[in-house]
Amino acid sequence: MAAAAGALFLTGPVAAQQPAKPDAAKKAADAAEIKNSSAWVKLCAKQKGDKKGDVCLTHHERFHPTTGQPLISAAIRQVAGNKQEVVMVMVPLGRLLKKGLDLRVDEKKTIKMPYSFCTSVGCVAEIPVTPELLAAFKKGKELSIGTVDINQKRIGFKVALDGFSSTYSGPPIDRKIYAQARKEMFQQIRARQIELVKRAKAAAAKKKAAGGAAAPAPAPKKAP
Repeated sequence: MAAAAGALFLTGPVAAQQPAKPDAAKKAADAAEIKNSSAWVKLCAKQKGDKKGDVCLTHHERFHPTTGQPLISAAIRQVAGNKQEVVMVMVPLGRLLKKGLDLRVDEKKTIKMPYSFCTSVGCVAEIPVTPELLAAFKKGKELSIGTVDINQKRIGFKVALDGFSSTYSGPPIDRKIYAQARKEMFQQIRARQIELVKRAKAAAAKKKAAGGAAAPAPAPKKAP
């Protein structure tokens, strides 16, 4: 169960459930949700093995606009047949693991989250969801996440909670629509990378041309 939930948390649309034969109206609503609403989406996948029911995440993720590397990922995980929900937060590698991370909704009390595991893209911290914490997520405006890197430097992330409540209570997003939205996002990032490379090459060529131009010959001296 934990492995399945972890895979869903880290891979997102690859493992997301596709509802059976969604109609055109549902597809249009899903597309509008991704394009126009908050960054929170609900992803669901079937549990592996003999266990029945879905593993669902009400999920937010953010990527670096030029490198495409994951910056922050937060989710509440729901498992069918298990009333205990879990908050999961993934931050980039290079964290000081013994420090854990800090989680705070608006100006409420800071909650310490211990790290559970790391992957090739980041480290994940988890804590059980309390009724008070879930209510704070639903009514709050902003999630603050604080970490400490291996150089003892504090690094913080902000996540808007707009749209979390309706996403948490609503149906999961259609896998194909969500996957297409992510594909388009990474295409935009790739196009931005190519443009930056072109600009860097042009600037380097311009600098080389300016520095390599022959100095003008000095004017001939007049005879005395």
